[in-house]
Amino acid sequence: MCYYFALFFTCLHLTSYSQSMDLSSFSNKEIELANTAYNSHYLTENEKNIFLILNLVRINPKVFCETILKAYKPPDGYSLDFLEDDRYFLSLIKELLVLKPMNPVFPDKLLWKYAKCHAEDSGKRGYVGHARRSCFLPDLYSECCSYGFDSAIDIVLQLLIDYEVPDLGHRKILLDFNQKFLGVSVMPHKTYFYNAVLDLSSLVQR
Repeated sequence: MCYYFALFFTCLHLTSYSQSMDLSSFSNKEIELANTAYNSHYLTENEKNIFLILNLVRINPKVFCETILKAYKPPDGYSLDFLEDDRYFLSLIKELLVLKPMNPVFPDKLLWKYAKCHAEDSGKRGYVGHARRSCFLPDLYSECCSYGFDSAIDIVLQLLIDYEVPDLGHRKILLDFNQKFLGVSVMPHKTYFYNAVLDLSSLVQR
């Protein structure tokens, strides 16, 4: 099931076509801690926002759940079923309300290069999956791939809700205490308009 809205980050607000999400429930210190990619000039603003949003979930999962996740509404024309009745969405709420805060993830340029390579190649081929033709990742990494969305909030929520993914593999990766470093790339996709690749590791890649 698809849902979409755009993200613009200014100061303490995430603004979408359907709503304004106030981040004032997070402390200035939390927002500063979450904004780990702020000075990573090789990333787009949207890719930096993926770090910001994911890290807000990791730093204060309960506040994120109560103030952003529960307030999320798709724009007109998209079904609300997966929000109101779907067990994946409800299970994410349940998990975030009891999840202990954890460390933010930090940008790693080599992981970004691996993510960008796979996102570009997948996009040109219209490919869905993790098999690579080049830029093979080293061991001790985890990968999440999102399709159909170009805005940071949609990408992060799609992977966290993990709709119709029975083992919740993407959610487990993004909420793993051991993850420390992240590379993100969002690229056009031949079939699904956009794809995003998130490569994570517990070790800095050098």
